[in-house]
Formats: sequence, C-alpha cells, structure tokens
Amino acid sequence: MRSNHVIVTLAAVLAMAVSTGACDGGDSGKDKILDGIGPASKKLDEIPKAKPKMTPEELKEARRKAGFKDMDEIAAENAKEFEKGAREYVKTRIKEYRAFLADIRANLDDIEKQAGAWSKAKDPQKSFDKWKAKFKDVAKDLTKRYDKMTGNGAEGGNTQVSLGKAFRGWEDLKADLSPDIGSNERFATALEDIRKNLGEVEKSLDDIDKDESLVINKFYKEGEEGGEEGGDEGGGDGE
Repeated sequence: MRSNHVIVTLAAVLAMAVSTGACDGGDSGKDKILDGIGPASKKLDEIPKAKPKMTPEELKEARRKAGFKDMDEIAAENAKEFEKGAREYVKTRIKEYRAFLADIRANLDDIEKQAGAWSKAKDPQKSFDKWKAKFKDVAKDLTKRYDKMTGNGAEGGNTQVSLGKAFRGWEDLKADLSPDIGSNERFATALEDIRKNLGEVEKSLDDIDKDESLVINKFYKEGEEGGEEGGDEGGGDGE
C-alpha cells in the first residue's frame, strides 16, 4: 500500500510542475520551439528577383562610363601612337625614301628595256652576262640603302608594308633574270605589281610630307641606319 501511495504522489508532483511551468512562462515554450524552427518562409512574390547578367556590349558601355578602357581600345591607342612614331621616322628620312623610289623605278625600267634587247641579240646569253656584270653593283647598292633606310625592314610602319612588298618583288625578279625572261608571261605581271606597290609608297610619302603634326628628328644624319641615330626619335626637340 505504501509503494502505491508513493507512486501516486510522484505523479501528482510531476503534473503540478508541468502545470506551473506552463502558467509561469506563458507561451515561452512555444516560442522556444518556433525559434528553433526559424521564421516562416517568404512568399514567392516577396523574394527579390535576381538581376539579369549584362551582355558584353552593356558591360563594355558600363565600364566605359566608369572610366575604364577595354583591351581593344588600349590596343588601338597603342597602334595609333606606334604609327605616329613610324611616320615621324619616315619624314625624318623623306629625301632618302624619295631617292630610293626613283632609283629602283629606274632600275625596273632598265630591266624591262634590256629584256627585249637580250632576246634580239645574236648571242642572248652573252648580251645578258654583259649587262648583269654592271647590274650586280646597282643591285648591291639598292639593297644596302634599303637595309639602312628601313632598319633592315623593321621601321616605317604602314609605309614599310608597301615598300617591303615592292622590294621583295624586286628581289624575286632579280633572282629570275635570264636572257629569255622577256618571253615569260609572268614578267609583265611582276613589273606591274612592283610598280603598283611603289606607287602606294609614294602616296604615303606625300601624305607624311604634308602632315605638319609630325616632328622631324633634328639629330638624325642622312645615311645612318634606322634606329641608330642620336637623340629621341619621336621628339624632334629632344623633349
């Protein structure tokens, strides 16, 4: 009987404790449970939508407005500055360029004239060899002047592009010279292509000569190799 009484008493005490905690704490127990779960999820219309990604064009424009330059713009500016320096290089040597053009044109005229004479000669090979002995000195002089003037083909920018094509064409023609070259169907085409490129060089020289924004390097001495003269190539006043 006594053990049953103890059990009943303990049950009553536990029930009272639970009841007292509920009364004293109000909704604290419920709140603790809710705190553990976290706030209720937001509705779909309350969730902010992610901003769409910019297109490459929009991103480029945004960077431009912010003061940034893209790689294409930087490259274009560098190329423009490089070409300006190349044009000043050419303008500093404008007399050499014009003299070279005149001499290589004269040489082309001579080759064209002699090609017709060789085929009509009694001994075409003998006639050709006699001319070629003199031509070797002319060709050597033109090659030496070209290398000095253009820094071995590395200087001159866009002007050098046309001049380089013309000079390579002349070298190829020189290598193909023979007593019967006048009858070769490619001979006339080769002469035409070389002269066309020389014409482009002359147009470039005229444009450069008229450009008053270009600074001539006053320290340069005619005949010096490209890039070897004293002073600052891009600053005629040494600034």
